[in-house]
Amino acid sequence: MLSVTSADAPWRLVIPLDRASQWRFTDLKNDPLELEPLERWSMEQLVGDARNISGEEASQWLVQADAVAQWWASE
Repeated sequence: MLSVTSADAPWRLVIPLDRASQWRFTDLKNDPLELEPLERWSMEQLVGDARNISGEEASQWLVQADAVAQWWASE
């Protein structure tokens, strides 16, 4: 698992490094203990559901965070 956060956003993305784990999005402002994460089997599902639940800004952040994580993982 690889976790991505940002100092300027209240969200966290956890990326699975295997096929047995789900993608995970949490809103640390509204759920600081991460008791109600949004978990999906694909990034596309996660982005769509995050848009419906947390708004367009959160879904755009997820896409950017995924790009950073993919770059970091390839290093």
